[in-house]
Amino acid sequence: MNSERVESSPTGGRGTRSSPAFLALALLVAALLRVPYFFERDASVDLRQPTVDAGFHDDWARSLAFGSEGASDWRPMHYADPHFDSSPYLRPPGFPYLLAGIYRMSGGSHLAAVAVQMILGCLSVGLLFSMVCRALGPGAGLVAALLLGCHWAPIYFEGELHAPALLIALQLAFAACLLRFRDARSPGWLAGAALALGLAVLTRPNALLYLPAACLWLAWVGKRSARAWGRDALWLCAGVLLTVLPATFRNRVASGPCVPVPTHSGLTLSRAYHP
Repeated sequence: MNSERVESSPTGGRGTRSSPAFLALALLVAALLRVPYFFERDASVDLRQPTVDAGFHDDWARSLAFGSEGASDWRPMHYADPHFDSSPYLRPPGFPYLLAGIYRMSGGSHLAAVAVQMILGCLSVGLLFSMVCRALGPGAGLVAALLLGCHWAPIYFEGELHAPALLIALQLAFAACLLRFRDARSPGWLAGAALALGLAVLTRPNALLYLPAACLWLAWVGKRSARAWGRDALWLCAGVLLTVLPATFRNRVASGPCVPVPTHSGLTLSRAYHP
């Protein structure tokens, strides 16, 4: 007989008493790796004066937060005024709007943006631990969380004015809400999954590919009638659509053509074939 008594874990899966300790360990390791990088970024010139894509995000966010007069140093080298407030979105707006909110609350601090992204990175570690722990136990959850928390790529991009930290957190939140819905059948979890995926689509449009996969997954694990599955899939699709619609309407009003979500792919291909 196994001497370790299995209990109901905080995540609702086959956790044991070690689950909170393993989660705390994974979060501690993730945080300790990020703290030195945070202070390193504080002394980096390229964070205070971002260029290329980071400069575009920075200028867009400052225009949203403070108006066109709050433009960054990036703008004079590229455009006189790109009219972020009235022109259609050139790129997905999810990350610039998050950045604008951070700037608005912090007085325009680049370092505050890095701090929020590192918090999102630690949140992603916690979400991954929760999901893997529910499916495979706390040991597997710890390994998965450490692999994500220690990987150099997420840590690096958390220090840049780019979208991966937000995108990873939203995708994991989407998956976590779907797993909760499978167990609890609560409409709130399905709504949370739809909101998370919709925001992920506004951050990186190809995240929409998760939607048909999620609908098939609901049919596979639901073990319910076709009518019940169809209702769940319909509500999930409707929730994602409602989350994305504000950007679609805004593009329609600003430019005329109906562009559901800008992907930036057209400009990228144009530059590739017409340098």
